[in-house]
Amino acid sequence: MGCLATRSTASDAERTIASEGSAGDAAGSMGGFMQPGVGDVGASAAFTSLCCFGYMVPVAVSVTLVVLWIIALVDVLQRTDAEFPSHQAGSNDRLIWVLVVLLLNGIGALVYYFLVMKPYPRRRR
Repeated sequence: MGCLATRSTASDAERTIASEGSAGDAAGSMGGFMQPGVGDVGASAAFTSLCCFGYMVPVAVSVTLVVLWIIALVDVLQRTDAEFPSHQAGSNDRLIWVLVVLLLNGIGALVYYFLVMKPYPRRRR
């Protein structure tokens, strides 16, 4: 919400500067330097929206990995020994996959998904 408010304020300020035509005059009278607050509004609005986008992408990726981690953990705990790729009685596949998913978090969940969940779908009871 803060990003949208900044963007609308920036466009109002840019219209004011464009209508007065003083942005170039102010820069020329200062020896090539712009006065603070004059003409740099568009750049700050672009930076603000870039920062908002820069925070949203990692948050979305993190939430997705946490959801996948929970799904993988539930799946590995609900599978029977016969539903793991090795199909050997007495193997420690469940323990190994629980440790992989728990210790490697999102990366472990992705590995579990592509090596176990996708090629060996769980049988519905």
